[in-house]
Amino acid sequence: MLSSTVPKPKGPSHQLLLGLMALSCTVVSLAINNPSGNCSASTNGSRIGYSPGPGDTYLPDCKAPLLREYWRVFAKSEGMAYVVPRPDGIAKKYGLCDGSDELATILEKYAMCMETLDRAGVDKINNIQPADALTVTNALHKNLLFKAIEAGDNDNQWGYKAKILILSYQLLYRSSDPKDPQI
Repeated sequence: MLSSTVPKPKGPSHQLLLGLMALSCTVVSLAINNPSGNCSASTNGSRIGYSPGPGDTYLPDCKAPLLREYWRVFAKSEGMAYVVPRPDGIAKKYGLCDGSDELATILEKYAMCMETLDRAGVDKINNIQPADALTVTNALHKNLLFKAIEAGDNDNQWGYKAKILILSYQLLYRSSDPKDPQI
């Protein structure tokens, strides 16, 4: 039932106008097939600092190795997606571009092994096949470590004199080096 504050349609053109107004206020996500499985997202994938573009669809990694996704895949269409935050150069820094396996091929194809991208590289990294984007984010999550580091007095933003341990979201390529503390 229409409330008294909403004008009642007076004819086909008025109904069309009301329909267009309602449509312009609604963001519609496309129904995109998730290549990683049949899981579904409970949100649109937004996080503080980033959110999907209008109409883009969050594709959660159904095979995620962690309980939380730090890189997320958003699909613009069935064949086009992007990763947020954008993974420029991260894979190379941690040795994922070395070799001739499927992952290294995907990383090279989308210019993810370059730290600084030109316009063509940005276009590649922002237009990834959804299955490839999920393969990349899965690999990045498998190599994500949380490492406790000791911070000096000057690093303490609250001004305490004591040294504190802080968690740093540093990507570290997993190594067998016993000196590399893994938490």
